Amino acid sequence: MSIGIAIPFIVPHIAIDVGAVVPVGFVVLIMLFGFGLTTRVISQSQRAIVLRLGQFSGIRGPGLVFVNPIVDRVAYVIDLRTITTLLRAEQTMTADIVPLDVDAALFWRVKDPKNAVLEVENYSDAVCMSAQTALRDVIGRSTLAAILGERQSINNSLKTMIDARTQSWGLHVESVELCDVKISAELQAAMSRHGRAERESQAR
Repeated sequence: MSIGIAIPFIVPHIAIDVGAVVPVGFVVLIMLFGFGLTTRVISQSQRAIVLRLGQFSGIRGPGLVFVNPIVDRVAYVIDLRTITTLLRAEQTMTADIVPLDVDAALFWRVKDPKNAVLEVENYSDAVCMSAQTALRDVIGRSTLAAILGERQSINNSLKTMIDARTQSWGLHVESVELCDVKISAELQAAMSRHGRAERESQAR
């Protein structure tokens, strides 16, 4: 008799517990999914560009960034650290008609994330192309002697020229350094012969 009485009470009790657990778990999953859509973690060296309905809304970060998933989106994450770009100018003529291969290192960073995103399509490619052009321009206006003997002056001229071209894109050029200046083997041999001839002439 006691067994028959206990069964009706046990079965409803289990049904209620299972039915209550399912909705709670579903709600928790929805909340976690929504939290994932509305938050982004931005590192110390980065900034997030948020667009609201396609228009610039603001710069967020670093840390935990909250956005409205319906109208906002994190369109870009910009790195603010210094970037090193290797520049090469091959077979570029100097002012005294000497062909040179010149390697240089460009050190730059994003200063204004908003302009870097809105004012130019690809700021990394743009600064690289602008720097390559400036390097060729400076070599073309300088003599071989100036390039070999006045590197710091050449570096300063390049920095000023590139910085002026890229400032409106929110970029800042920290420095430019000529790494290597290569002269063709034939020209080196000719210069060596010329120098030897001059020394022999002075010895006489």
